Amino acid sequence: MKYLVVDDEQLILKDEVRVLESILGDDSEILTADNSSDAIKLAKSEKPYVIFLDINMPGMDGFELSQVIAKDSPDSNIVFVTGQGQRCPEASANKIASSILLKPVTKLEVQDAMMRLRKPRI
Repeated sequence: MKYLVVDDEQLILKDEVRVLESILGDDSEILTADNSSDAIKLAKSEKPYVIFLDINMPGMDGFELSQVIAKDSPDSNIVFVTGQGQRCPEASANKIASSILLKPVTKLEVQDAMMRLRKPRI
């Protein structure tokens, strides 16, 4: 199964990948993107099961990006990730996202988010 982590901050991107690696099995592939353009291309071509999407990015923010991804990869689950708690109410109102996580993400929080996906695969 494929997963995509999108964050413009390299250290946070690496940390999120490390947390995912500690949870997922060997049959999972974790893709990364540090900008909206690459995220759109990967979502469209790879159709990841879950996309962990930073809200605050330069250019196209996570909310706008989620709209584009939902059209290109409608079966992908989106989990918003933010370092700004004040964005959580806005993210909660988003009908596309399954969950919202605050940075830095923890293993327990990611596991919980994975249990609450809107489009689980059985």
